[in-house]
Amino acid sequence: MSTWAELDRLLQDACHFGADDSPEVRNGLLNDAYARVVLELGLNEKVVVKTLAAGDGDYSITTDLALPTLDHITELRLGSGAPYAFFTPAEVAALRATGSVRLGYALMGVDTLMLTPAPTQAVDLTIVYGEAPAVITAGTTTAPPLVPAHLNDAIALGAIARWMRSNSDNESERYEMRFRQALAEIRTWLTRRAGRPAARRMRPGYPVRGEAYPGA
Repeated sequence: MSTWAELDRLLQDACHFGADDSPEVRNGLLNDAYARVVLELGLNEKVVVKTLAAGDGDYSITTDLALPTLDHITELRLGSGAPYAFFTPAEVAALRATGSVRLGYALMGVDTLMLTPAPTQAVDLTIVYGEAPAVITAGTTTAPPLVPAHLNDAIALGAIARWMRSNSDNESERYEMRFRQALAEIRTWLTRRAGRPAARRMRPGYPVRGEAYPGA
């Protein structure tokens, strides 16, 4: 187990920082790697229920749904029941045009959530989503939350790999491989902890098609 300050020391030991590389630069690298670990492994998933207005199929994630910290959608469900399948914006538009009752969603740009079909009455939408972790202050003497403490050196490896890539260091590929191996170790530990024989977590937005709108 490493504290945040100890992860910073690992980063410094592996990289040749210059006079212009301030503690803030190192802390930014560590926080970026921390977020990458948390989001890639789904370690900060949230569940929220939002009420949708009748007849409205397009929603701003930031303003209408009030989820400005959402990083990715893992799953959408009508209430606690049928899931929405992932489609492209063009496919959602085509489904709407034909009056299809298949439940589907798409992202238009980075902020507009498109749902089909639009609800005919106010309904609840259950949103399972990933959220980036809170930024950790430089010099923190505790281990970062969310990542298993005994495997959190992955954060330092991710920060080292990124710094080396940005500085064209020949060791960047080796550290990226070590980072990937560390992620695999965390994933294996999470699978074992949950009592599952194999990890089956879907990537955000994985398409599951063919659901019909309830009551159709």
